[in-house]
Amino acid sequence: MKNSRNLLLSVVSFMVLGCVIGTKQTSTEQVTNQLTECSSLSSNAKLLCDKAYKGDANAQYLFGGMYYIGQGMPKSNSKAFKWCKKSAEQGFSKAQLQLANMYRDGEGVAKSHKAFIKWTKKAAEQGNSDALFNLGVANMKGELGKPSVGTAIDLFRKSAELGNERAKQVLKKLRPN
Repeated sequence: MKNSRNLLLSVVSFMVLGCVIGTKQTSTEQVTNQLTECSSLSSNAKLLCDKAYKGDANAQYLFGGMYYIGQGMPKSNSKAFKWCKKSAEQGFSKAQLQLANMYRDGEGVAKSHKAFIKWTKKAAEQGNSDALFNLGVANMKGELGKPSVGTAIDLFRKSAELGNERAKQVLKKLRPN
């Protein structure tokens, strides 16, 4: 009863103060969700949770990662997916690639090859070397249409130029000279 009363007082305090997430006024439900999710965490995780709820894309990605590996909280692929998607939708390339991989592997979401390719392309467009590498592999496998060694090599080259060691190794194998 006391915990419920404290939670209610906190929600009312947030509403009275005009708690803002990003630039939008929050609803009672959003504030309650934030308080419920953030309240039981360690102080560092709580700070990250607060930033994630305020719309910080990097914090959302990191907070999702904590759920993904179960660091400081119970492991939850569905919550990891939720936070990763929020970050990815803001254009954070690391989150876009992680979201793609979650769609590919069916972690926290139903498997979707189409969504995997979509989010991998979005990350690659921003110069994410791992995304470029993954697109090169997908191209070699014919997952993007007719396989094209030339296109795959171009993708591997771009990835290698950004420092991706796996891409460098593949290029050595494809062009041993």
